[in-house]
Amino acid sequence: MRRRARALPALGAALLLSARTASATDCTPPNGMSPCLDSEALWLPPRPSHFVSIPAATRPTLRSVFLGAGLSHAQRPILLTAASPDPEGREIRVVGRSLTLTLLGALPLGKQWDVGLALPAAVSQSGTGVEGVTDQQRSSLPSHGLRDPRLSLGFAWFAHPENAPRVVDARTLLRLSLPLGNESALAGERSVVFAPALVLGVNHDRFFAGSLLGPRLRQPVELAGARLGTQLEVSVGAGVHLLPRERLSVGVEAWMLPVLVSQERTLPHGAQVRDAALVPAEWLLGLRAAPPCVPGLSLQLGGGTGIPLSSERRTGEGTEQFAGVTTPSYRLVAAVRYAPEK
Repeated sequence: MRRRARALPALGAALLLSARTASATDCTPPNGMSPCLDSEALWLPPRPSHFVSIPAATRPTLRSVFLGAGLSHAQRPILLTAASPDPEGREIRVVGRSLTLTLLGALPLGKQWDVGLALPAAVSQSGTGVEGVTDQQRSSLPSHGLRDPRLSLGFAWFAHPENAPRVVDARTLLRLSLPLGNESALAGERSVVFAPALVLGVNHDRFFAGSLLGPRLRQPVELAGARLGTQLEVSVGAGVHLLPRERLSVGVEAWMLPVLVSQERTLPHGAQVRDAALVPAEWLLGLRAAPPCVPGLSLQLGGGTGIPLSSERRTGEGTEQFAGVTTPSYRLVAAVRYAPEK
């Protein structure tokens, strides 16, 4: 493979274990080519943020509601290499390209709490689908399909007055991805994904930085030997405000999602895969604008590439580095958010 509130945690765990039991057989086919995964690993935050992928650490502003939408183009997020007469192997674009539209909404609940909703859908994509690995005559990936919707609950640790100077912010975030997406379009997980996270933010003069750390807990599936299960999400970013009042900002961010499930296995010809790590990772350069003519409006543009942090070593061979599955060769993102005044 190449390029490749206290009751909520208990509720998420129960859903994680019980979701999709009726279709569990479909998600564990004998050929090891499960369609029960989402090829889009980027989760856009519902609330306005300085970054594309890192949620805001600040408390919600005193506005009635946040609305938005985002477009993400991922090139070759799932690319496999199969054995063939060519020494380099046969390249299979399981998902060759994917354009995802995400509708976003968030609502403050008091001074420190807020809830969010993200409704993503693949509006245009191409590829062979999982059938293309075993059948060269088929190219059956649907051109569109709904992805798993996400709910979030956030709590800001510090209740800074709005527009007051601040240096450090912290926020606890509970996210829940519901397995309602289209599996045939590689747009739906096998189970609920429960993703608690800690978000930190720093603001000093025109400099800002942010980070996110937390797991994405899910039931594992297998795709061509790779085991995709629970991941650790790690994101970091930094940037500067080019204009006063945060009217124009530029930032760079990176995230990785190392899979915590063992990747060691025995290949059909007997070779052992050892010291294997599956680590989807990306970086992105982003530009954010807040036009003064429309209060509450923010626009974001970004672009970046995958980072080859995955690796494996086979018996009798050296260690090979590659980009993990769901890591695109490059990504382009655009997002707009609006928070109307009360």
